[in-house]
Amino acid sequence: MTVITIAPAGPKTAAATIRALFEQAAASGTSIQVRAYYRDTAKAPQEFSTNPSFKAVKGDLEDPSSLDFSGSDVVWTTTPPTPDGRDTVAQAEKVSLNVRNAVEAAGSVKKLVLLGSIGGHLTEGVGEIKSNNAAERVLSQTKVPQITIARSHYFMENWAMAMATLKGPEPFIFSTLTPLDYAITMVAVKDIGKILAREVLTVAGASASDQGRTNPYIFEIHGAAKYSSLDVQRAVSKAIGQDVAIKPVEKDQLSTFFGQFMSPSAVPDIVEMSLSVLPGGKMVEEPDPISRDIVRGVFHYLALGRLGRGEVLNLFLKDAGVEFKEIRYPYDETWPAQSKKLQKEGITKTGLLPALEYKGSIYTQHIPTLRFLAREFGGYDGETSQEKYLVDAVADIYIDWRAQWVAALKGVTNEYKNEFLPNYYAQIAQYYSQNKGPYLLGDKITYVDFAVYQSIDNDMRIGSIPLLPSKLPDELVQLIETINKRPNIAQYLEKNKFTPA
Repeated sequence: MTVITIAPAGPKTAAATIRALFEQAAASGTSIQVRAYYRDTAKAPQEFSTNPSFKAVKGDLEDPSSLDFSGSDVVWTTTPPTPDGRDTVAQAEKVSLNVRNAVEAAGSVKKLVLLGSIGGHLTEGVGEIKSNNAAERVLSQTKVPQITIARSHYFMENWAMAMATLKGPEPFIFSTLTPLDYAITMVAVKDIGKILAREVLTVAGASASDQGRTNPYIFEIHGAAKYSSLDVQRAVSKAIGQDVAIKPVEKDQLSTFFGQFMSPSAVPDIVEMSLSVLPGGKMVEEPDPISRDIVRGVFHYLALGRLGRGEVLNLFLKDAGVEFKEIRYPYDETWPAQSKKLQKEGITKTGLLPALEYKGSIYTQHIPTLRFLAREFGGYDGETSQEKYLVDAVADIYIDWRAQWVAALKGVTNEYKNEFLPNYYAQIAQYYSQNKGPYLLGDKITYVDFAVYQSIDNDMRIGSIPLLPSKLPDELVQLIETINKRPNIAQYLEKNKFTPA
């Protein structure tokens, strides 16, 4: 059994981590016991307190006598906010020292996990973020085999305080992110919890150096994509079913804005922090000089180069500018065992890939995943019912092609090369000719364009059709040439050039 201490357990990030710990432990068959520290144990959520593997413990990070981590294998911690105007750095140093002493006194802790923030390497010009730097400095000296520091990006939940203004007859939201089209990485608390739970459950007897990690090991948690205030405005409008206005809070208005609902002593730090993430701000201009690992969404697929269905999803994500961590698995004698392991971990129900971890959920089956993402992004799909029908119809034809192509991997038959493929490409070309290209819907690219592109590419790779220019219909030659020139795709293809066998 792995004993995990969460201190403090009150923050939303702590609750998200606990929730993810139980989910991931259940999926992998890992036995855990969670000890969660609350100032008031009555505030422990019922979903946790009714779990026999959970124990709420009364304790306060400011009171070292209340912290007993004896028997713990892993300790998860974060620096609580200091909204009452006290010195944030001094307070962070104090509670971090209390945690460090409790960890070392326990004598059993193998790993310490600290949730901090982007900008944790900076000591000035970042407002409240200075407290994260203080916590890193103190806790990185803890005498344990493994220390992990996770620096999270901008919380999506920060927008929650802007939602109170939606209740009026003319709903609107304020935004301190200016200009309104300025996009930054945002991450959901749910995703942070899942990432940290995986890190907590990765406990080994070996030291960090034996695992090829620095100690402390520092990584950054990024969202799957960058979003601007305008993106948030569109999302909120869609969610409530009516247009929502947006009112920018310019840099010189920040003090007055925050002063309406924060104590005067807390305003300077929150203003400085807000400015630090804007263009020209401290965190933007002075990133950590040490290159850190970045954890975003996770794309799981086989190590097949550019072959297969997973590459359709890969191309789509790259074109959309969605950043993700890529994990490729060897397709050899180790795959059957690896497939079962991924099923046990809940990465895939079928044992097949690709699988995409995105915004706290896992998506499998590449065409349904593409349809979901198209809806999620508000693009890459038809706008009218007729357009959506065309996209889905061609996707179905592609699915039929894929079944035949997989069989052809064992050997390209004359029937596949001379009968099936000419008919397949003629059918596809008929659809593409309706809107004069280069894409199925004319000048609007959709998810199915990447699927058709991949079918042509993969047929070339196994030698079932000649390299372009070829006898393919003109509509499909135009599709290939146009997708090849899309900026993100062109950059990817330059690094993954096709060399004929």
